[in-house]
Amino acid sequence: MAVATYYAPKSIKDMVYRLSFNDSLGIESRILAGGTDLIIQMKNAVLEPECIVDIKKVPEATRIAIEEDCVYLGAAVPAHQITENETLKSLFPGLVESVEYIGSSQIQSRATVGGNLSNASPAGDTIPALVVNDAECVIWGPSGERRIPVTKYVTGVQTNCLQSDEFLLALSFKLPSARSSDAYIRFTPRTEMDIAVVGAAARLRLDQRNRCVAAELALGAIDTRVISTRDIADLLIGSTLD
Repeated sequence: MAVATYYAPKSIKDMVYRLSFNDSLGIESRILAGGTDLIIQMKNAVLEPECIVDIKKVPEATRIAIEEDCVYLGAAVPAHQITENETLKSLFPGLVESVEYIGSSQIQSRATVGGNLSNASPAGDTIPALVVNDAECVIWGPSGERRIPVTKYVTGVQTNCLQSDEFLLALSFKLPSARSSDAYIRFTPRTEMDIAVVGAAARLRLDQRNRCVAAELALGAIDTRVISTRDIADLLIGSTLD
């Protein structure tokens, strides 16, 4: 594994400065959130960054906030904090289900949703769940904050839309509407520790007579990016679930 310089900025301003400074000198930087993908990729010489910039010291990156109209989830919040958060479980049970699939108990103490998304594996479990919940990516760089839908964040296999001097700070979700919920399920060849052959996320909204009035479906691991199956989702609208 190549030797890299390590920095752990303690604020958004310091993160932006470090990434911008490195970029101006042509120094390749990689963000460290949980490191469960990055460290392995470095060990196998898949990636050989010259500088590692640890985001976990930035307070806004490790914060969960349930606000009046949205939920704020820091990009570096460890998976176990999400799966143990009862409010998140009640609001987004499917998203929490997808997070539960990220590795063993030891991995859960380090891995993050922000890292799982940024690694951009076609089989990333949280990505379909983020898509059906209309997650918004909060990105910071030299020009300040910008926000984009999660559907525009992943651009291909292990590639995302971040510029070399930008980083993903957090994910934001609107609070779910009444009589709606989400779910995530996946198929693996042997055990839960396997990479998914296919993962499916859904969000449905029902009326007072339990008829489906809105549906979002997304499939992972079957193409280079998550597929939103709008035509199949539309078939559910008007039906009574059983």
